[in-house]
Amino acid sequence: MQSLAELMAVVHHDDFFQRLLGHIDDWDALLERRDSESFDSSWVQACTMVDCHEHVSPEAAEQVRQLREYVFKRCFRITRNAEIAACVSDDMGLLGDALGKQVMTPWLRDMLGAYCSGRFPS
Repeated sequence: MQSLAELMAVVHHDDFFQRLLGHIDDWDALLERRDSESFDSSWVQACTMVDCHEHVSPEAAEQVRQLREYVFKRCFRITRNAEIAACVSDDMGLLGDALGKQVMTPWLRDMLGAYCSGRFPS
C-alpha cells in the first residue's frame, strides 16, 4: 500500500472491521500487550517521527481526520468499547499520516500489514 487513498479504500471495504474485530474475545489481553514497553515505545517513536513531516497535499490532513472519525465509529459500533475504537482510530490516524506524508517505516509497514491481514497489532 502506497497511498492514503488506498488505505481509505481498504478500511471502507464492507468486511474490513468485522474481519479485524469480530473474532476477538479478550480485548484486555490485547490492550495489555500494546501497553508493553516494546510496543508503546515503538508507537511513540513512529508518531514523533511522522509528526515532524508535512502532508504532501493540502487535502491529506482533512482526509486523515475523516479516516479517524470513520474508523472510531465503525469500531465502536462493533465492539461497544470506546478504548478499542480509540486505539484503532489512533493507529489508522498514524498510518494515514505516514502515508499522507510519505514517511512509512518498516515498523509502520508491519502495523499496516497486520491490519490489512485482519490482525489487530499488539
